[in-house]
Amino acid sequence: MTRKEFVRRFIIVHKCGGCGEILHHTCSDDALCSECRLRWNAALTEGCEKCFKPAVECTCMSPLLSGSGALSHRKLFFYDSENTMQAQMRMIFSLKRQKSRRLRGFAAEQLYPFVVDEVSALDFGGNKQNFAVCSCPRGVESKTLYGFDHAELLAKSLAELLGVEHLRLFYQRIGGKEQKDLDRKQRLENAGKHIVMRKNVDVSGKYLIIYDDMVTTGASMSTCIKLALKAGARGVICCSLACSKKQ
Repeated sequence: MTRKEFVRRFIIVHKCGGCGEILHHTCSDDALCSECRLRWNAALTEGCEKCFKPAVECTCMSPLLSGSGALSHRKLFFYDSENTMQAQMRMIFSLKRQKSRRLRGFAAEQLYPFVVDEVSALDFGGNKQNFAVCSCPRGVESKTLYGFDHAELLAKSLAELLGVEHLRLFYQRIGGKEQKDLDRKQRLENAGKHIVMRKNVDVSGKYLIIYDDMVTTGASMSTCIKLALKAGARGVICCSLACSKKQ
């Protein structure tokens, strides 16, 4: 065993992304403890209220996303905003607050096969240069508080798995409010005013995979879709860890 491996396994304390329990050294590379992993896996099988398929097989989109021109929306599980204490939701909160390669690697690996399904369905001649991954931008306030954009980092991990380019495509202007504190109408107005596309980034003819950790109303994702298509993107695939049951 190398020194680096020894430090990683026995010195660095790894905690479960769901409950915060310290993981035994034999499973220290895991993102979740065994109990939280069972709960996570159970959430993946919850049925969609529209198509009745398990969350991971559901391709349903909210009218806001489909109306913005998205090709599809893949998600891992559904959530209820009134019940955010499930293991899978606490995992998302951990990703927001911890700059952990271990946790975001797990999340990206979970999303990967379902994004691949969408990519494979498109005719791009096997050329991965026609694809790129980006993310909905984190609010200025949260980015300042935690010091990083968790969605951007996870999008990078997903891009690495897919073997495609990662683009820092969008950002939020100063003055925008946190979406979680707003109602549906306010979210649409806030996203429309403050999410903008970076200059000198060419997306012409590309299929973009836009990631956001949670899609509640779809306001942020919808704004990003419209900006990307206006800039010449060929199509947009949306993906998220969670999707609200009530969009």
